[in-house]
Amino acid sequence: MFLIYKNTYIQKKILSLKIECDYNKCKGACCKGEGLGTPLNLKDIERISEATSKDSFYHYFRGPRLVCEKNGDCSFLNGDLCSINDIKPDFCILFPLQIERKNGLEYILFNPYEKCKFKDSDKFLIEHVSKALNRLYGNDFVPGLIKLAGSLENV
Repeated sequence: MFLIYKNTYIQKKILSLKIECDYNKCKGACCKGEGLGTPLNLKDIERISEATSKDSFYHYFRGPRLVCEKNGDCSFLNGDLCSINDIKPDFCILFPLQIERKNGLEYILFNPYEKCKFKDSDKFLIEHVSKALNRLYGNDFVPGLIKLAGSLENV
């Protein structure tokens, strides 16, 4: 089931999730072995390029994507940690939320990997990923979603 908020379809269960990723348990499973490369937007490319002075960190496969190592791991993975954590792509910040576009409509979905691990949180998941949501949709997006989530809690 979906709710429409600011012309975006949002999977209703996202608004009730008070969880956060538990990296101590999953060890960055979302960064390992997928092999296609993380999707990038133009702001991601500009931000990473400026901060790293690299321009060979991405390639084009169904749009711009981060380059992966031969084993499928993200090229910015250093052990179990992201070496560009402060400037990482919006897709990475949002995960396990994903944005899909179909037939001119935009959907935000909760789509974790099988290896994902979560821990309870006193904040909504959307608050943990607010940096990317606000960058993509504007600074009033997450506060409005939080208000909507709070109103759903009382129903």
